[in-house]
Amino acid sequence: MRKLVKLRKLVKLRKLVKLRKLVKLRKLVKLRKLAKSKEFAKLSKFAELKRFDKPN
Repeated sequence: MRKLVKLRKLVKLRKLVKLRKLVKLRKLVKLRKLAKSKEFAKLSKFAELKRFDKPN
């Protein structure tokens, strides 16, 4: 019986850890995407400015 209880606790812990890792990863990905989109917006504005500067 004790072994079963220990196993269950281990499984629960593992699941919790996995969930936490997943949540952290998702947050990181979201943050990265936000940062990238901000950078991209800056870059696109910069590119547009450069385009206007170039004489055709």
